[in-house]
Amino acid sequence: HYLNYISEGASSMEWALCRTDGCIFRSKLPVFDHDHAEVAISVYLVGALIQEMIWQRSGSSLVLSGPTKVCESIKSAFSAGGLYEFEAIVMPHVSGAPGKAFEVSIVEESDMPAAKSPLGQEKKVNYYEMALKTCVDKARAGEMSNEEESGFYAIYAAIFEAIAKEEDACEVGEDDDGDRRPFPSFGIAASNSSAMTAFYTRWLDFASRKSFDDAAEWNPTEADRRDLRRGMDKQNKVLRQAAKKRFNQEVRELVAYVQKRD
Repeated sequence: HYLNYISEGASSMEWALCRTDGCIFRSKLPVFDHDHAEVAISVYLVGALIQEMIWQRSGSSLVLSGPTKVCESIKSAFSAGGLYEFEAIVMPHVSGAPGKAFEVSIVEESDMPAAKSPLGQEKKVNYYEMALKTCVDKARAGEMSNEEESGFYAIYAAIFEAIAKEEDACEVGEDDDGDRRPFPSFGIAASNSSAMTAFYTRWLDFASRKSFDDAAEWNPTEADRRDLRRGMDKQNKVLRQAAKKRFNQEVRELVAYVQKRD
């Protein structure tokens, strides 16, 4: 209801949660202007969202950008005596920086830090989204011109080739099931039925060999206790497995999507 109530031209409040090795999460929300009668609602919602994010991911500092008075209210809330004083006290210990106070800074939008995974690895390309944005739904066999047909096969051949190349480059990891069968290429419009059968049989059974270390959100080397390190390792494993499951599903859905239009 909040997003329906606030006007389309409203200012936005952005925030970034950081650790010692960089920004791990960014988000934003449209907010009421400082002189609006309901600005307190915006301040409350931003604070609650940041609090939830902090407990999900942890962090040692917070960066804010947006209307000055809203930013100042949030900064005050995450400082000594503020509504979220407890989070400000606890988070440096949780994120491996017990000797450093939780810092809240206000910057211009252009100075907001870029988000990356906490282990310093950039997120991988989502091939499924890339394909759906690149190929329009009218690209169906029998309904395309020669030029469109060439584009259809060229685009998907490149996408599946990129996925296969990444998979072939992977070393055997902890969660690797040992399946090293080759990935057939997508082929061209003139490919025979046996080539098509081989491609779809293998790719519809896709299981990634990647480690998905970029899905990890905790850095065990920052923990000052053994039990915390074990807990971080356990949580990272859950996150890696969940990311692998999502990626496998995305690729299989992409294959099914293409098969209907081939």
